[in-house]
Amino acid sequence: MKRFLTAVAVSGLGLAAALGAATADAPVRVQGICLDFQLLPQFDPSFPRYTTCAQHPQTSFAFDSDGVGTQYGLQVTTPREHCSKIQYQAWVGDRMLGKGTFMGPGETQFIPLGNSFARGHHRFDIRVIGEVGGCNQGRMHSWAAFVSVVIIP
Repeated sequence: MKRFLTAVAVSGLGLAAALGAATADAPVRVQGICLDFQLLPQFDPSFPRYTTCAQHPQTSFAFDSDGVGTQYGLQVTTPREHCSKIQYQAWVGDRMLGKGTFMGPGETQFIPLGNSFARGHHRFDIRVIGEVGGCNQGRMHSWAAFVSVVIIP
């Protein structure tokens, strides 16, 4: 059974863009442009190490579940042209489903989404946090990824 993955742009006060739609086996390139940013103080407020889009411009994905018990994950690949480390997070409303570790250019990882999706159509959002360094000098301007929803055996 093919599961269809669709990308829908969602924008708060920022702009997020999702290009195309694909089946679960074909990654979709998504990107977000931050019109405003927020520094996230960690340990030492005088030198924040992380930044994010202030209004969480996000890309929303929809997929069809086979039902409870099927473990789903988000496969994320950072584009090779990315110039700083980034962490991808999957959210439903105010509840985080999962998050990855910080990734450099060209890296891939799986973020578990869970196995409690009832049979049918479901939607989740992708948010990001950038690590200050490289081209990210404390202002996150944009982000991108190649993503797909996969079944984790």
